[in-house]
Amino acid sequence: LLLHPAASAASRPSPPALWARAAALLHAQCGLPMVLTGGPAETALAERIRADSGVPIRSLAGQLELGELGAALALAAGRRSSL
Repeated sequence: LLLHPAASAASRPSPPALWARAAALLHAQCGLPMVLTGGPAETALAERIRADSGVPIRSLAGQLELGELGAALALAAGRRSSL
C-alpha cells in the first residue's frame, strides 16, 4: 500500500495521528507492506506517521523524483510502469 499523506492546500491537512491510526488499521486488516511518500518538505510528517503507527512502514518521503513516484504508484496499483 502506498500512502501519500501530504495535502496540497494548508486548509485540508489530516492530522498525523489519523494517518498513523489508518496505517495501523490497514496493517491489521490487510497485512500488506506499506510505503509513505511525499516531497522533501514532508519527511518529518512521514517519519512521525511511521513512528506513531506502531507497524512496519517504509518512508520514501523526499527520496523520489516525479518519474520515480509515478513508477511507485504504478507498482502499488499492480501495473507495470513504462518509466
